[in-house]
Amino acid sequence: MEAIYDWMRNLAFFFIFMTAILNCLPSNQYRKYVQFFLGIVLLILLSKPLLKLVNLDSVLDDKLSSETLEQELKSSRNSAYSVEGVQEGLLEDAYAKEIEGQISDMFKEQEIQVDEIKVTLKGEEDNLQVEKISLSASNMQEPLYREEGDDMDRNFQRKLDEAKTKLSQVYEVDESHIDISR
Repeated sequence: MEAIYDWMRNLAFFFIFMTAILNCLPSNQYRKYVQFFLGIVLLILLSKPLLKLVNLDSVLDDKLSSETLEQELKSSRNSAYSVEGVQEGLLEDAYAKEIEGQISDMFKEQEIQVDEIKVTLKGEEDNLQVEKISLSASNMQEPLYREEGDDMDRNFQRKLDEAKTKLSQVYEVDESHIDISR
């Protein structure tokens, strides 16, 4: 008899709790979802005496706790992977920015103005390599006369070719993967 009274008391408390929750919802937008969840809880409460008779309540508790632990483990693994991915992306970005700065400094030494640089990397976190370099450059010196401009243009092109060869050697990139536009 005591078990029946406990069961009925639990049901009464649940109905009071359910009514309070449904009345406290700010809008009817989520009402059907809350009712669905509370309906599942009600089914569990109603079937609890039957589960105790067949001794399935302990099996259900064990299964629920093991599933909860598995979900927490998966969640922690996923969060660890996402943190590693973010760190790896930040490392690649920082490495690419450092190389872009080095290239910019090298071109300034040769009196070539760099307008835009883009470095593409490949490889793993511990073995990043430069895959492609794209940049646009312009001559810092303006010609005064047309004849002087042709000579300066040839000189500028020679400087760009030398810079391309130097980039290829320093960063171990094939010259065909270095694009220098004017």
